[in-house]
Amino acid sequence: MFFSQRKITYFIALLLVTVSSCSKYEKLLKSSDHELKYKKAFEYYNDENYAKAINLFEQLAPIYRGTEKADSVNFFMP
Repeated sequence: MFFSQRKITYFIALLLVTVSSCSKYEKLLKSSDHELKYKKAFEYYNDENYAKAINLFEQLAPIYRGTEKADSVNFFMP
C-alpha cells in the first residue's frame, strides 16, 4: 500500500488541528470581547505569531485610544 495507515492518521490529525485553530482565530476577530482580544494578541505575539497579533492590535487601537492600554497596543503595531 502506498500510504500507510499511520501516515494517513497523522495527516488527518494535522489537518484537524489546522482547521480548528483557524476557526478559533476567525471567531476571535469577529468577537466584541475586547479584553479577550487584548489578551490573545499578546499571547500570539509571545508565540511569535506576529501576523495574527498585529491584526488584533489594529482592531484594538481605536477602541483603547485614550486609555491606559493604548500605549501597549500602539507599541506592538507596525
